[in-house]
Amino acid sequence: MRIVDISDDWKQKFAYIFSFDEVCYELGVSSPKDKMNGSDVHIKYWENKIDEIREYCEKDVSSSIDIGKIIYGE
Repeated sequence: MRIVDISDDWKQKFAYIFSFDEVCYELGVSSPKDKMNGSDVHIKYWENKIDEIREYCEKDVSSSIDIGKIIYGE
């Protein structure tokens, strides 16, 4: 399994620092940050909204895969 840090690779290609949401936008990938973002996970956990966290994490992984396919041409 090849593991990469998309953020590091993106920074090497461009001189700017982008958020994951901005990278998604620039590459035409659906952002996982539509209903919540990473800073909401802690509160959602204590509110017992595990399904919302699961959905967010699954979208995040899916978007990461889509970005990787675009950047690495796979």
